Amino acid sequence: MESPVRFKSFSFFPEHGELVGKDEAGRETTTRLAPQPTRVLLLLLENSPDIVSHEKIKEVIWPDVQVDYERSLHFCIRQIRSALNDDPANPGFIETIPRRGYRWVAPIENGHVAKPPARRKSRVVLLSVLIGATALFGVFRFIQPLKTAGADGVAAPVRVAVMPFLDSMGFNGNLIANQLIESLTNQYKATCEVIGPTTTTGYYPNQLNRLIEEYHIDYLINGRYTNKPDKSGLLGEIIRARDGAHVWVKYFNEGSDDDAVTGAILFGFSEQLQH
Repeated sequence: MESPVRFKSFSFFPEHGELVGKDEAGRETTTRLAPQPTRVLLLLLENSPDIVSHEKIKEVIWPDVQVDYERSLHFCIRQIRSALNDDPANPGFIETIPRRGYRWVAPIENGHVAKPPARRKSRVVLLSVLIGATALFGVFRFIQPLKTAGADGVAAPVRVAVMPFLDSMGFNGNLIANQLIESLTNQYKATCEVIGPTTTTGYYPNQLNRLIEEYHIDYLINGRYTNKPDKSGLLGEIIRARDGAHVWVKYFNEGSDDDAVTGAILFGFSEQLQH
């Protein structure tokens, strides 16, 4: 069993990305971070109390990957701060150093952070779905309005369907699908309900209308592998179920890191929740 990194009222288990905190009554709560926020947090802890520059974070977390670095990093920092209930204006854990990077400021009880075993980098993870954008759009009807607050003033949870991410050309599609389900379930459990491939596979690819109707789906997360002479890779999509609109789309070059793909899609989804 791995030894946790302890700071203040928290224990951090890097191998599983788990943050276990205790309240004043001694009750424990566990938050499981997505892979990228986990790696960013570990990097800050490993280098405490030094500043970790933007360049170093990019080199370690997103090496040789075409990704919107600033947005992905800000997403990771927000996820970590949210789990720690850290105020960026008065930080107790992560201090922002303008135009330079970030610094971990909380004392680490065990004095140092042991690096976990090297994580095997998987091949490109592609959310490979065998229907094109036009075909996928065509199966949607104008089914349901946006979620509104009920009589008690509390909005109904947003329901998200994660489509089956099939392996293609030797790529491990299941890995990123599992990461998305895990992250959505843990990070947005107060606002979202997730329907995963265990269920969506039965409706794929020709009965998406039924899926939306029977499970009251608000958004679908989908991906298409593009294989063209001049451009091959992954087109990630977030689709609004009520009208089939593509509300977020991003292309990932062949060779993109699985965590980078996961983080970008999660960031795109978080933007939709804020609208």
